[in-house]
Amino acid sequence: MTTDSHHHSLLIRQYIFLSSILLLLFVFSQVSSQDYYISNTGFLAPQPDGITYNAGSLYVALNATNRIVKFDLTSQQVSYIAGTGQEGFGGENEIATESPLRAPSIAKLASDGTIYITDCSNDRIRKIVAGNVSTLVSSISLSRPFGLDIHPISGDLYISELTSRIVKLTPSSGIAEALTLNGNGYNGDQILAISANVNNPLHIHVKSNGEYYFLDYGNNAIRKVDLNGYISTIVLGAFTAIGGDPLISNEFYYGGVGQIFKYSNGSSVLIAGGGVLDVDDVDAKTVMFGQVFGITLGVSGEVYFSDYGNGRIRKLVTCSAGTSYSGYTHSCVSCFGASGAGACSGNGVCINNDVCACTVSGFSGTYCNVSVTTCFNITSDQPTTCSGHGSCVSLNNCSCLSGYDAIDCSVNISPFAMSTSISSTSVSDSSAIGIQAIYSSDVNPTYFIWACTNCIYKDSNNQLQFSNISNTAIIDGSLLSVGTYSFTVYGIYDNGPSYPARVSNVANFQITVIKSVFSSSSLEIYGLPSVVVATNASSSLNIIIPRLSLDQTLINQFLSCSNSSTTCGLLISYNAALSITKNSITSVISSYNGYTMASTNFMNNTITFTPSLNFKDSNAYSGTEMILNLELTGATNLTFSTSVPIYSSATPPQSTSANSTGGVLVDVLGIVSPSSGTTTELVSLIGSYASSSLLTVFSYDTSLSAANSTSSSDVALEIVKSVVIDPKNPTTALTAIQQATSNPEAVDSRVITELTNKINNFVATLNTNYKEERALYGFVKSKLATADTTRTTEIISNVLASGRGNQQSKGMADNLTNLLILGEIATLLTGQDQSSDVNELTKVSFTSSQLDIAVAVFTLDKEMNGTNQMIGGDNSVTMPLSQITKQYNGFSKESATTMITYDQNIYSQSNVSVLTSTVTDFKYYQNQQVVTLENLSQNIELKFKITNSTIVMEKIMEYINSTTQFNSTSNSTQSNSTLVMACKYWDESALAWSSRGCYLKGYNLTSQEILCSCSHTTMFTTFVEQNTSTIPASVKETVAAFYYGQIALGIFYFLTSIVILCLLIIFKNEQPISSRLITPYLGMIALIVESLLVYITQRAMKPLNYSPVSALRNSPLKTFISTQI
Repeated sequence: MTTDSHHHSLLIRQYIFLSSILLLLFVFSQVSSQDYYISNTGFLAPQPDGITYNAGSLYVALNATNRIVKFDLTSQQVSYIAGTGQEGFGGENEIATESPLRAPSIAKLASDGTIYITDCSNDRIRKIVAGNVSTLVSSISLSRPFGLDIHPISGDLYISELTSRIVKLTPSSGIAEALTLNGNGYNGDQILAISANVNNPLHIHVKSNGEYYFLDYGNNAIRKVDLNGYISTIVLGAFTAIGGDPLISNEFYYGGVGQIFKYSNGSSVLIAGGGVLDVDDVDAKTVMFGQVFGITLGVSGEVYFSDYGNGRIRKLVTCSAGTSYSGYTHSCVSCFGASGAGACSGNGVCINNDVCACTVSGFSGTYCNVSVTTCFNITSDQPTTCSGHGSCVSLNNCSCLSGYDAIDCSVNISPFAMSTSISSTSVSDSSAIGIQAIYSSDVNPTYFIWACTNCIYKDSNNQLQFSNISNTAIIDGSLLSVGTYSFTVYGIYDNGPSYPARVSNVANFQITVIKSVFSSSSLEIYGLPSVVVATNASSSLNIIIPRLSLDQTLINQFLSCSNSSTTCGLLISYNAALSITKNSITSVISSYNGYTMASTNFMNNTITFTPSLNFKDSNAYSGTEMILNLELTGATNLTFSTSVPIYSSATPPQSTSANSTGGVLVDVLGIVSPSSGTTTELVSLIGSYASSSLLTVFSYDTSLSAANSTSSSDVALEIVKSVVIDPKNPTTALTAIQQATSNPEAVDSRVITELTNKINNFVATLNTNYKEERALYGFVKSKLATADTTRTTEIISNVLASGRGNQQSKGMADNLTNLLILGEIATLLTGQDQSSDVNELTKVSFTSSQLDIAVAVFTLDKEMNGTNQMIGGDNSVTMPLSQITKQYNGFSKESATTMITYDQNIYSQSNVSVLTSTVTDFKYYQNQQVVTLENLSQNIELKFKITNSTIVMEKIMEYINSTTQFNSTSNSTQSNSTLVMACKYWDESALAWSSRGCYLKGYNLTSQEILCSCSHTTMFTTFVEQNTSTIPASVKETVAAFYYGQIALGIFYFLTSIVILCLLIIFKNEQPISSRLITPYLGMIALIVESLLVYITQRAMKPLNYSPVSALRNSPLKTFISTQI
């Protein structure tokens, strides 16, 4: 039906033709028929429409809610097949349950499992394949498809349209043909169906022989189209449901308002409806029900129909001869060959096959033929007579079964069974275990008698104590010596003074007390191989223990948990040792200790470590056995031990021959063909082995490296381009790239560009994998091998060694460092870790010729005293880690510090500075994100090793020489310079080395160390430089004023001298002879006085003394110079 109003209109039409239906009932009821019985399937939903049976389930169209649902007749479960509950159209190839429908009327299943639906108001047939819904292609546009059936052999769809047409559609091709005219009305029978008019056809039923029947609702008839295509009317009346067995011709079931009929060979018989009561499990013709819109047959011939008005799907069954219907089982049954009123000796009802329910008073028994008596108001045929433990032999006289007593057999005096929760187990000498007595639910023992038959106590005054009213005994292993002990328990139930007590059997169990060393099976261990192969080369282990499993009692004791808690946690310490057994002697090769947070959830009997325990080791392992011992200290101690065997490695066959032809190494097996040695041929040959492990052979060829840089660059570029780095097994690819770029001359800009892309993509893939594993496991299980990390570091170093691509190298180093942070398990730092004022952070580091990378990952849970130090290469950073964590709210967060040390200035500038140390890039992270430290309340200190001492000495000697020249040459340009050690950082905004926030704290030129102090984090280094920018502007102005004064006074004194000299010459004749004689002496005295005045003025006005030589002599560099000269 398209809408609810359409259904209502159908109801009205039914009542209009009620008189004709009653006439039919009178005629049909005269035909003898089997009785049908009605029952409810259990399906309830508003207004069920068309229904289809398939494999034990019903597919129901819910017109009102725009859904198709599946009802499992066995489990009574309803599941959605299509539709959302909202009216609409959702498009194509969508999930069927997420795509809306509009007034679906029926669903049919094809033999291949495809589900076809009449999406009536959307004017289309929808099909569901693998849970996705789409529109079935049709060469004819459909209009209000309502009825649908599938030919059981051809698979063709027969569709009735409410707009008065029958259509046949082939699903595989989409070809459709009209079987009737497309017009309303009635133009007669016994004509070809293609020429016939139909009026508002509803459901349709197709037979395997090609005949089909449909409800010509508007013409108040059920009509048939025979094998020759002629149409005829076979039943009159406005019916709304039809269905049947497609393999049986001339037979079907149909229904309308409150009745269902069976049509067979031209006759119709009422099989259900017409009654006055709406009940189940009775003769179906005595029942009243609502409008029927769907009929389908089950596998055994049962008839299912949709009771539209009552929102139910009901079932009709008919019983064969010799059986009768049972409302208990909703099926046909017989009892001992009889059925109906003759069953059960006439004194009862057959409710199931060979099961009688005696209904006549005074009779009982299997056949309802045994007379009964009474004991204490309960008849002898009842299972509860004599308390169910005896038989009623006469009035109020019980004969009790063995093990029961009292006049009504109500007192149980029989022994009862008892066992224990554990028959044999072990407990450590530092823990306890609970053993529970197990007994049946029909008894609740009054007392429990526990005993140990052979216990040996550590202290005779401190023994096991048992409660005689508890069904649980606590066996405390700390009270017992190591050994195996036998225990017993039995129970007693007190029946009071009048009757004997019930006593159980004696249950036995054994407890073995062992030293508190636990098996490694309790630990969840990653990274410890099951077998170690002995090698001469060093190999690495990375052992991770995230959790352990223990008995909950041991967990409670270890973490000091209360029984009322659901979760529990405790900061614990651990000590571990990795040992090797060789020649029957076991020696410790590595030891570990630290702290972690241990927590438990009482639902899973496990302890989780946060962070996980992480033990790393790198050695050449040889011997017979590797042993890992672990001791955990919480409220109690737990000790674990595990071992793995060490096997000798197989020795490969030795080969002393190797061939070399042209420019390519020839594999001893002849896999790689030789070339003539030209660059072109070599590059071509490399390309032919792209993505092959043999590509590594080419990277070791050095025959072309001496020819010219262009040739070697071409070869290196081809190798780098051809390599494919597999994140799961990158060793071969990384080795090839590392070797191909080992010659700095071969690493040009093309190689750097290609290499940078490959390395960054490789690291990015690993970064994604690491994050997924951390989300899944809490740590990274499949970390990049240490050797492969080292190879990656050396590849970056090769780029730096080429003198090109500094920024690409820095980018690759940063990405690799971020990956290392993700892969490391954080070390938990506590106040207990601070054994001194300065404590070194646990780190991983990787070293190459041009750079070093060091990473420390940790968690700080609270404030602590002292500072922490991180060492990377020859440099170190000392930091107030607790203050930094507090200032940046980092407590309990995963934090990290990193140091990338470059052997060259990757940010070179044109100035007079000389690099005196390596360049260190220091960073601080929280939750894998960089945190820029600024304006620290307590500075970090960086210690640098002087790496260019010879150049520093030359710079100092140049400075001394230039200063000497300044003292003897008045026009020297070095008059304002000073020689200084400078601590600087790279200012990203200014793109220059700057000293803001950093100062030189001191240096020791004997040990060749420089100490800097900075209030922020970035990239740092040190310089020795002639400082031309350290004189303040105010001082420069004062000095300028001083020189201006000198010039002015010099001019004044010069003019004064000239005037005096001129006057002496002019008036010489007027002077006495004696004055003339002393005039030259007066001139000499005037010059001396003038010089003296100039000197006095200079000394009086000079504000600062900037003598470079005196500055150098007063500088700490004097120590360095004196030790070098």
